[in-house]
Amino acid sequence: MKKILPSEYRYPIFFLAFMVICAAGLLSKYAGLKLEYTAIMAAIGFLMFLFSITLP
Repeated sequence: MKKILPSEYRYPIFFLAFMVICAAGLLSKYAGLKLEYTAIMAAIGFLMFLFSITLP
């Protein structure tokens, strides 16, 4: 079976997803980002996280 996303691409996406989620929280706290934008950034980070985990 052909690999869709090799590990050298999967792991940076995995850690980038966590950085996006953390950045959303920090921007919400220190830059006064609205809750809607924080939720959108967290959702994007979560989708990136799922994308990196679920693809073979």
